[in-house]
Amino acid sequence: MELTNGAAFEMLFEQLLENLTDGIFLVGYDGHIRMENNVASHILDFGDEALAGKTIVDLISENSKNDAFFECITLAVFKKEKINDLEPYFRQDGERLLRLSVSPLRDREENIAALVTFSDVTELTDLGRKNEELNKKLLDFLDRFVQVLIGAIDKRSHFNANHTKKMVGYATRYLEYLDREGRAQSQRQRSCQV
Repeated sequence: MELTNGAAFEMLFEQLLENLTDGIFLVGYDGHIRMENNVASHILDFGDEALAGKTIVDLISENSKNDAFFECITLAVFKKEKINDLEPYFRQDGERLLRLSVSPLRDREENIAALVTFSDVTELTDLGRKNEELNKKLLDFLDRFVQVLIGAIDKRSHFNANHTKKMVGYATRYLEYLDREGRAQSQRQRSCQV
């Protein structure tokens, strides 16, 4: 298949669009959805119902629980600006968290439409929260373990007791320093990626 052939290129584009894991639709600046992939209808809980031909206003009126999500899209389309955001989305199976990106598409001289992409990041967000909880539990366990060791050393030899307590204090302050520096480094890296 040669990409110079218009029909072959269009078929390749359609295959690419349908095999993405993100939901995608194209919104004209009149508010009408020009095209979408099947994933978009699935993520937005519209089933097999086509979104193409509807307007953003139609979607808001059909699904009033998700005004914030659709208003974010409407605002980006109206302002013709790029927006990246996390928005809650209410489906029949519960609340989901969607990563939303709206980007203006331009031909050589003017804006022609807005490309809306979104993906469900609920599981990733939940996994991050669970990791934080497990990290806190692990740190608590380690702290209690160190306290038990200190108690055992104190009972064995009172001469070492102050030394052990001081070493724990030094180690604690050092770990707090590393934690602060690590977070600062992580934030610098994230700001460079945006």
